[in-house]
Amino acid sequence: MRFTLAVMLAALLLQTAACSQPKPLSYPADYRKWQLVKSAMISEGEALFEPFGGIHHIYRNEAAAKAAESGQPYPEGSIFVFDLYEAKDSENGPVEGNRKFLAIMEKRAELFGATGGWGYQAFKGEQNEAFVTDAKKDCYACHESEAPRDYIFSAAGNR
Repeated sequence: MRFTLAVMLAALLLQTAACSQPKPLSYPADYRKWQLVKSAMISEGEALFEPFGGIHHIYRNEAAAKAAESGQPYPEGSIFVFDLYEAKDSENGPVEGNRKFLAIMEKRAELFGATGGWGYQAFKGEQNEAFVTDAKKDCYACHESEAPRDYIFSAAGNR
């Protein structure tokens, strides 16, 4: 009886600990059906070319779009996607090349309090392979400057 009780208690503690850890953000399905916030290109010679050079598109899900359109704070479950492609030259100007990465921000304040209430993740190329290991250092360190706009760069003029 004691052994069974100890095993049950250990399982409960492990389950509680697992539930209290932030869950990794997953690759967003159907994000291209979301609202397109903007598309832009960062060219060679620009300050952010090294990490973000290329053609990028910013999308937001319905929860984020409704909040932005009404001037309200972004609610729990708001998601932004940053889709970055290489810029290739063509006779008609730059065109999208291979995807460099796809990054996601999702607002879940209780889970991501240490990073302004937002979780961050990025996925390499066309793969569903996450590569952000330290969101606070790799993402939040830059987004922190946008705290007055709820840590969002690309939608600052659209709120």
